[in-house]
Amino acid sequence: MNAEVVAIRHVHFEDLGSFEQVLGERGRRVRYVDVGSSRVEVLDVLQPSLLVVLGGPISVVDDAQYPTIA
Repeated sequence: MNAEVVAIRHVHFEDLGSFEQVLGERGRRVRYVDVGSSRVEVLDVLQPSLLVVLGGPISVVDDAQYPTIA
């Protein structure tokens, strides 16, 4: 079984918080994909054992600043 957890984040300062420690204690590696600087379309969403999409202080009206949410 793949032990990798992928967390997609929209802003660099968001993370999994205390959940990341729990995952680490269970042998899971966390990899962050920043949608503002990574090509998410090349991410194989079926590969990690867990895929988490994090929120952030952005909304649909912020699409000029964050074009990946459009």
